[in-house]
Amino acid sequence: MELEEIVNKILIYGEKYGFDKAVDNFESDILSANDPKLSYDFAKTIKGSDILAHGQIILNSKNRFLNYLFPRDIEGADNLAHEAFILETKDLHWNYLFARDVKGADVLAHGKLIIESKDPYWNFKFAKDIKKSDIDAHARVIRGSNNLRFIKSFAEEVDSAYTEEFIKIIETPKQTAKENEIKLLLRQKYRN
Repeated sequence: MELEEIVNKILIYGEKYGFDKAVDNFESDILSANDPKLSYDFAKTIKGSDILAHGQIILNSKNRFLNYLFPRDIEGADNLAHEAFILETKDLHWNYLFARDVKGADVLAHGKLIIESKDPYWNFKFAKDIKKSDIDAHARVIRGSNNLRFIKSFAEEVDSAYTEEFIKIIETPKQTAKENEIKLLLRQKYRN
């Protein structure tokens, strides 16, 4: 049964017997179906639905996308339970999104996971996009990666205690390359 069909039946049944009774009647069928996408849609669409029961269906599904969407979109969701699931996955993408988009997320816990990954891309994104992140800890990961692309991006886009150091790192390879080019030209000149 599609959500649109269910909503239409709730409206018809609700006009005769009351909407609370209609929601309760159809909701038990939805919960029995154990369909996480349908539970998400139902909880998001129908006021007065049993948010915690639908959230449990989503938690049991272990679907990362829905465990991110549910607390982001649905007031009254058990954010801590969905957050614990996302943290447990250690998936950098979903931890980043959860920390960025879910109100009340434990930014430091998600940030710690990102920091421990030592992934320069996610450390850069996390420090750049997420307020209350430990910017200096993410900067240390970037510095340790020796990835000039992310060092440059971090220096340009994130204000941190490491900005001046990163600028020096960015400038150093250019100077070294020029110096090497000059030395090579001088050697070639004196050989001839």
